[in-house]
Amino acid sequence: MPTQVLAVEHIQRMQGGAQAHLMRCSDGSCYVVKFVNNPQGAKILANEALCGLIAEQLYLPTPPFAIVEVPEDLILRTKALVIELGRGRVSCRSGACFGSRYVGELPATELPR
Repeated sequence: MPTQVLAVEHIQRMQGGAQAHLMRCSDGSCYVVKFVNNPQGAKILANEALCGLIAEQLYLPTPPFAIVEVPEDLILRTKALVIELGRGRVSCRSGACFGSRYVGELPATELPR
């Protein structure tokens, strides 16, 4: 069963087609979070989780993943938590999201607390 964590802070938007966001979570780690309403569709979240489970079983080096619960109030108070669509922008959807633990260096202005 994957770990479950709560998103507590938005750090930055990430590159890529799913328009993921880097977020600090309740366990003190940062995760690259993909939302249900991302442009690539909700199926990508299930694909990521399934691939993560398979990689673990094969002992492949892969970052741990978690189910990241993103509260609605965090989205409402964070203007950057949006998805860019051809017809404009929509807020990221709150609730259970897929998160892959971030293994890179955080931007210098956003060091962990």
